[in-house]
Order: sequence, then C-alpha cells, then structure tokens
Amino acid sequence: MPLNHQKYLSYNPEEFVHWAEGIGAHTLKTVNHFLYSEKEPEQGYKYCVGLMKAAEKYGDSRIERACEKLMTITVQPSLKSIITILKNGQDKLTSDSESSSQTRRKRSNGITRGISAYRNGGETE
Repeated sequence: MPLNHQKYLSYNPEEFVHWAEGIGAHTLKTVNHFLYSEKEPEQGYKYCVGLMKAAEKYGDSRIERACEKLMTITVQPSLKSIITILKNGQDKLTSDSESSSQTRRKRSNGITRGISAYRNGGETE
C-alpha cells in the first residue's frame, strides 16, 4: 500500500461519527452518508477527513450551516459541494424559508394594498 494511503488505516468510523456529533445533526448526517453510502465505510474516509480539514479552516458552525444548506438541496451530499458553499459564503446567507417569512411580514404591514383599496375610487372603508 502506498505511504499516503497507509494513514487511512488508523481511522475508524466511530471516530468520524463522534467528531460529527460534536458539531451538529446535519454534519452527522453528512458523515454517515460518506461512511455508509458505499459498500465499505473505508471508502468514505477520504471525504470525512476532507470535511474535518474544512472545519479547521472555516470553523465548526460554518460546516454545520453548509451541511444544512446542502441537505435542503440534495440527499446525497458531496465534499465538493460543501467546499463550494463555504468558499462562496452561501452558508452565511439567509435561507429561503427565512426570506419568505420576512416577505410575508412586509406584506402584512401594508406594503400590498388589498381589495378594499380599489373600491370606491381608492378610498378605504
């Protein structure tokens, strides 16, 4: 086995799962996907290590938000997609549900006129 592959022999799935539990539910779901979507958990070690390195660079909270954002889009997350979200700062943006609730709040504050505004030449009753 090449030297750069031998380092993966020291890993085990429990360590990755324990690390992900400390970050959050979405990160845990992502790590479980990496580990258990293939025939053998060892096939997902590379992606789990990459996610851990990204957490060192970007921070645990950003990793959790990036995993959450990705899980709203797909059920099959990829490390590349998570890194793209982090690089572009998409994890810092408000989610669609938050922005739609803000829009609803604005509309309920009188920004949009209702039917009564058009009755009787625009005079409200």
